[in-house]
Amino acid sequence: AIAIDAGNISNGILTYVSKKTHTEVKQPAHALLWKYIYEPPTKIRHSVVVNRTIKQICQNIGMVEEVQLFVNGKLKKGHKYEFVTEHTWRRTYCTILAEMNVPTEVISKLAGHSNSNITSNRYICIDTKRVGEAAMRFFEAK
Repeated sequence: AIAIDAGNISNGILTYVSKKTHTEVKQPAHALLWKYIYEPPTKIRHSVVVNRTIKQICQNIGMVEEVQLFVNGKLKKGHKYEFVTEHTWRRTYCTILAEMNVPTEVISKLAGHSNSNITSNRYICIDTKRVGEAAMRFFEAK
């Protein structure tokens, strides 16, 4: 994200090559992206600043319940917003697209993954509390 600039957007499509997988990604560029494209990179795009900003946003929207989870093999306790990172947001993006019935292969390409197994196994986290009606009908007694 740090290297993305206005040259990466053409006809409303954002194009970049993932540094990790060397996969070319093309996806629609949201109108709000322009605000960040023209900000100086050191002000907005440094990962420490991004993660701090994400945590502040999550705190501001009320993600303040106490949770405990394993982080690097150790049980940690804290407010939910304290554990949210830019990687969490990537997973959320993939999950939301999956819940909108976007095919996994398309989500994989949008996320810059080298294959769709990574996307389906590690990035799509379906909330079983919000399983669609069609899926729930499968479990209803006939």
